[in-house]
Amino acid sequence: MDRVCVLMASYNGEKFIREQIDSILRQEGVEVSLVVRDDHSTDSTPEILREYEEAGKISVLRDDIHLGAPNGFMKLLYEADPCDYYAFADQDDIWLPDKLSRAVNAIRGFNGPALYCSNQIIYKNGVEEGMRFDREPNFTLTNVLCGNSISGCTMVFNRALWEEMRVEKHRPDPAILNIRMHDVWVLLSALVLGDVVYDKGSGIRYRIHENNTVGIRPTGFRYRVKTLRRRLESSGNRNGRSRIAKELLKYEIKDPEKFEIVRCFADYRRSMSARIGLVKNAQIRKDCGEKRQVFLAKTFLNWL
Repeated sequence: MDRVCVLMASYNGEKFIREQIDSILRQEGVEVSLVVRDDHSTDSTPEILREYEEAGKISVLRDDIHLGAPNGFMKLLYEADPCDYYAFADQDDIWLPDKLSRAVNAIRGFNGPALYCSNQIIYKNGVEEGMRFDREPNFTLTNVLCGNSISGCTMVFNRALWEEMRVEKHRPDPAILNIRMHDVWVLLSALVLGDVVYDKGSGIRYRIHENNTVGIRPTGFRYRVKTLRRRLESSGNRNGRSRIAKELLKYEIKDPEKFEIVRCFADYRRSMSARIGLVKNAQIRKDCGEKRQVFLAKTFLNWL
């Protein structure tokens, strides 16, 4: 039976975490080990985790550092034991019994790095409200560099991808994860190193509630203006696309087209000719997901 190591980052999750843990432990067709790292919760979450740990149902990764969700998930990934497959889990969703087995079946045939991701069933006030996406999201390399819509809670990846990501020289700067999130990094890693499989169905009820830490965000005009203002006011939040592209160059990217896309983003601030090279790249223009004038403005104003 295939072994899957499930990595969960928790923080003040007492309201929903029991239901989520139980749904993970009830997975069918795979052998599950669940490892949880709590980010110094101030509610009863640590006591709940201790109860499951003492019953021999989960393992708890303990340290004295507050990391936030993105770096908390990556610490779990770096310190995980060898396994056949790995999956991220949020603390507040509900997994259907075949969530992991359908993922494993989808990527079992890949020898190199491979990642599975899926749609999500929106779950609000105890009611399923349909699928998050009515069509397959665009997750080309350029589009994910510019803005990702695939959630980490749907991701399952094989040992080959895990081995690449946990190598110390491949690890991204923790600061960039606070801007672009762990799921962006994992998806980009899979895109430059191997294969990504998308499932238009879903094995997860994605719970919407007032305290969501990560996941679906607003998309309206006011939210975009607020986000842009925050990035302009803080130098640490600027140039997320080019900064994460530079981190990707830590990998040996064998596909020349993918390498060129990553290099264009990583180096575009170096000179005017580099900026021109970025906006002239046909694949980047096609997949950036923004109007040409907007993308040109961001490029020449050094906002990418």
